[in-house]
Amino acid sequence: MSGSIEHKNRRNPLMKRIPRELRKDLGKYIALLLFMTMMIGLVSGFLVADGSMLRAYEESFDKYAIENGHFNCDLKLTKQAVKNIEEEDVKLFEMFYKDKAAEVKGEQKTIRLYRLEDRMDPDVKVNGADLMKGRLPAAPGEIAVDRLFAENNSLEVGDVIEIEDQKLRVTGMVALGDYSALFKNNSDMMFNASAFSIALVGREQFDSFSTTGLIYCYAWRYEDQSMTDDEQRGRAEDLMKVVYENSMLGADTSWGSSVWNMLMSSSPFDDGSEKHLIETEAPLKEFISRQENQAIQFTGRDMGGDRVMFEWFLYIVTVVLAFAFAITTRGTIEQEARTIGTLRASGYTRKELLLHYIILPVLVTLTAAVLGNVLGYTFLKYTMANMYYHSYSLPTYVTVWNPVAFVKTTLVPCALVVAVEILLIGRTLSLSPLQFLRRDLKRGRQSRAIRLPGIGFSARFRLRVILQNRATYLILFVGIFLSSVVFLFGSLFLPLLDQFKYQIMDSEFCSYQYVLKDPVDTEVHGAEKYAMTTLKNERDEDLTIYGIQPDSAYLDTAALRKLMADRVLISDSLADKYGIETGSEILLSEEFTSGRYTFKVDGVYDYPASLAVFMTIDQFRDVFDLDDDYYTGYFANEELTDVPESKIATVITEEDLLTTSNQLRDSMGGAFRLFLIFSIVLFILMIYLLAKLVTERNSYAISMLKILGYTNREAGRLYNHATAIVCVISLVLSGVLGLRLIKVLYYAMMRSFNGWLTFYAAPWGVPVLIATGIGCYALVSLILMRKIRRIPMTDALKDVE
Repeated sequence: MSGSIEHKNRRNPLMKRIPRELRKDLGKYIALLLFMTMMIGLVSGFLVADGSMLRAYEESFDKYAIENGHFNCDLKLTKQAVKNIEEEDVKLFEMFYKDKAAEVKGEQKTIRLYRLEDRMDPDVKVNGADLMKGRLPAAPGEIAVDRLFAENNSLEVGDVIEIEDQKLRVTGMVALGDYSALFKNNSDMMFNASAFSIALVGREQFDSFSTTGLIYCYAWRYEDQSMTDDEQRGRAEDLMKVVYENSMLGADTSWGSSVWNMLMSSSPFDDGSEKHLIETEAPLKEFISRQENQAIQFTGRDMGGDRVMFEWFLYIVTVVLAFAFAITTRGTIEQEARTIGTLRASGYTRKELLLHYIILPVLVTLTAAVLGNVLGYTFLKYTMANMYYHSYSLPTYVTVWNPVAFVKTTLVPCALVVAVEILLIGRTLSLSPLQFLRRDLKRGRQSRAIRLPGIGFSARFRLRVILQNRATYLILFVGIFLSSVVFLFGSLFLPLLDQFKYQIMDSEFCSYQYVLKDPVDTEVHGAEKYAMTTLKNERDEDLTIYGIQPDSAYLDTAALRKLMADRVLISDSLADKYGIETGSEILLSEEFTSGRYTFKVDGVYDYPASLAVFMTIDQFRDVFDLDDDYYTGYFANEELTDVPESKIATVITEEDLLTTSNQLRDSMGGAFRLFLIFSIVLFILMIYLLAKLVTERNSYAISMLKILGYTNREAGRLYNHATAIVCVISLVLSGVLGLRLIKVLYYAMMRSFNGWLTFYAAPWGVPVLIATGIGCYALVSLILMRKIRRIPMTDALKDVE
């Protein structure tokens, strides 16, 4: 007892062993330190950039007075209509724009032109612009374009853009808060920041362009800006009815969107105005509150989702590395069992020994956390911020100290390492001193050895190695599985986008799909009339409804000709997303009216480009109570040169259909390549640490093999080949199980987005994964052979009893 009291009254001598243990396994700890530093640095840099970006994004709502919503009309509202709407405690602002085809660096793009005065006039104070580079237009012939669009198209200040034979010089790059994500249409599944841009020009320049593509857009701001999102949604529903009714005051029945004729069959109002609505064409085209506006909300939602994903990624990898720490520490405890027994018998407590053995893992983790945060707050924050700037049109941000990010990247990893270490090591150290002195670290009765089949000596030896080290190999499997999931996630995404592009090109209806503002005849050979509208499903997602000619030259309509009056075909993307089967019923509704429609699904049509419902055009006219000659556009394989541009609402081409895959590849391709690199490093590290542990735990047996005449190469084959067998089996299982896990996660993720990308796993994904894993182990085995050569034969004689 006196010895116990004496050693507690002086400096703990166990602390002197820490530097020796660090030098002994310096390579292992350096590898873990570098990997954890890189991982924590990336996550810290992301969280810092994400938090700073998110704060700049949220502050932009007040700083740039972002709208609470907007609605689009084909006609300009009368002063009386504006006055009536503003009586609802809102302020309306003109946000008129023109969608124009533009030639940028020899390529055709779409640019949405806004009047500079509507956004930058101090008296307007709505949807302001953040000037990121250059200056704002000050004279005709000048234009300011979106910063991200300029980046994607290599535009610089001073370059020229041509619109309607007018050459405009770029004077500046801007970011608009109401277009942080460059969605051309709110119903689009994905924006295209390469093919579409917003731009600002002076009023004189704006008026010099034709009225083609002119939309009378009105933004509104509530007088009370303190309302919650739910309260604003409720106000928006009431406001929509008022806007819809008052938009009739500006209606010119000789000109308007014929697509809206179908809405006249019913009305949401019960105040006697239904007859007026039925007899008039509604000029209202779109009504979107801020909460439903993808151009505004998509960025914030995406940043929040990414943050959670990165945090969980950090924690999962930290737990796996903590297991690696714990397993290697347990190997050290087994080697030093007699020393531990002596220390316990001398008065050292289990708590003191536990603290000693977890101090190095915690110090490594803490050092990695500090270094990682330094990297995150300096170099890597710009790298991660640039990923956001390459995806979204965000305003200028200022780095903000993020104490929550510091806790999540420093204290949480250290706590996880401590928890795992205590869980796995604490139980072992609770054994009695006598058990440690006898090197009997098993709990309960010693299990009998498993009888092995009558196979060759080498095969039985390797099998025995695997059985004796099954706990270590189980951790090896977990590490390989985690690395495989990261690898598959990074390697399968880009082929999925390529496959989606091929599917789009194979299934597209035609080269040009025209949507008209008003019916107009064409003499172009092969042009085929169709009808189209948009309805919402029960999850409030837009579905495109097509009315097709029964003998269509552009669609395979054999199934359409057999449809009954209340039956439809649905696109395979719609069936896949919601699990809709033949015979099921779908309930759809109109956005602005009380119209409800129930259809029975009669089959699935191969069309991955959008969530769509198909019926014959006659059935379309009957369902929506339209004229017998009603149509909304043409399918054609050549341009309709005899249709005036003023009559064309939009033209859908192959490039428009490929917007989703092109934008995702452009904005996220770099991130997925980073995942690939990270997974390969994780492969090498996990295989090295755990294979090294197997070698260390069997150093006595390897030394005995050398005494018996086995060469270093032969001894290495016995142990390294055993580990290789486990690695290959783990890689195969991880490839199969990881693919299934990714598919489940993919479906869950995609169902939260608008639209759908059909899941596709490239056939080479798993084979490449296995080949990569084998390559990583081949590299590791070379390193392990050096360690086997250094095991002396005298090790087998040291512990002879």
